[in-house]
Amino acid sequence: MPMMGRRRRIRFFSSEMRLTGDTSVRAQLVLQIAQIENSAMAPKKLGVGAVCEVLLKHVRPRKCLSDAYPNPEKGERLSGLLAFKQEVKRVSKKDQLCVVFRHDQFPGKELFCVKRWSKVTHDNSL
Repeated sequence: MPMMGRRRRIRFFSSEMRLTGDTSVRAQLVLQIAQIENSAMAPKKLGVGAVCEVLLKHVRPRKCLSDAYPNPEKGERLSGLLAFKQEVKRVSKKDQLCVVFRHDQFPGKELFCVKRWSKVTHDNSL
């Protein structure tokens, strides 16, 4: 077999197995590894339906958060935020592109943060 890197070797074996119909245990494992690597390499996109997490200090409006988290710890994150739209809002005396979220802990309230501070955990965007 020619010298090649791990990814290229996996691609080579997986394409060869598809052509030959090899069903050995090794062949199945190589196919599973290739599928996992391909899914992990796809970038997660911030869009409608994406599940995100944000540092508490960046989430607005602060009034909602101060009731639920009166004394947040440094680096504490609010996870499980469901993004449902993007809009321009005034934050820190500047018009900035923000992501608007819903959260189960705050029913009926719209939370938002500047797009820069949101981290996508699951990409369910439409």
